Amino acid sequence: MISHKTQIINILFIASYLLVLSGAICFILGYHWSIYIFSVGAVILTVVRFLATQPSDNFRMRRLNRMQAISSILLLATIYLMYKDFTSWGLTLTVAAVIDLVIAFRKPS
Repeated sequence: MISHKTQIINILFIASYLLVLSGAICFILGYHWSIYIFSVGAVILTVVRFLATQPSDNFRMRRLNRMQAISSILLLATIYLMYKDFTSWGLTLTVAAVIDLVIAFRKPS
């Protein structure tokens, strides 16, 4: 049975990814207020990731957790680059997405 805390973390995780995705799409379409939507999603995603991370003695899990931390830092860097109106924000977002994709397939459920 899934605990109440796990359900809340799962809901926040999905909602934050939707905010990040919709914020990035709206920013591409030219809506500059979408930086705030992206920022809220990225910050919530970073907090949820650190709350959901389980400490482990397994080297593989520690490596995946470090990769997840790097992905979170890249998302926060993307916020800064969007705010300063640099065009390289897409690169940091793409690298963070690729890292998340790798983690999704490699991390046990």
